[in-house]
Amino acid sequence: NDAWRHEQLCAPLLKLIANDPRGILFKTLKTFFVQNCDLAQTCEALHIHRNTLRYRLEKIELETSLNFNDIQDKTRLYLAVLNHQ
Repeated sequence: NDAWRHEQLCAPLLKLIANDPRGILFKTLKTFFVQNCDLAQTCEALHIHRNTLRYRLEKIELETSLNFNDIQDKTRLYLAVLNHQ
C-alpha cells in the first residue's frame, strides 16, 4: 500500500527492464527464481550453456547494482520480480 516502498523495491528491476530491450535478462532472472536459483536447472529451462547463464547473471548484477551473493539483494530482486508479474 505504500507507494514509496513499492517504487524503491522495483527501481532496480525497472532499470534492468529499461536496459534490456529484448527482455532476455528479465526472462533469465524470472527463470532463475522459478528454478529456485539452481544454475543447472535454469540452464536446462533456458536451453543455454552454463557460461551464458553466468554472463547474464553478471549483467543483471551490473544493471541493478545488486549482488546475488547477498541474501538481502537477492530477496529484493525476487520480491520485485514477483511484484512485476
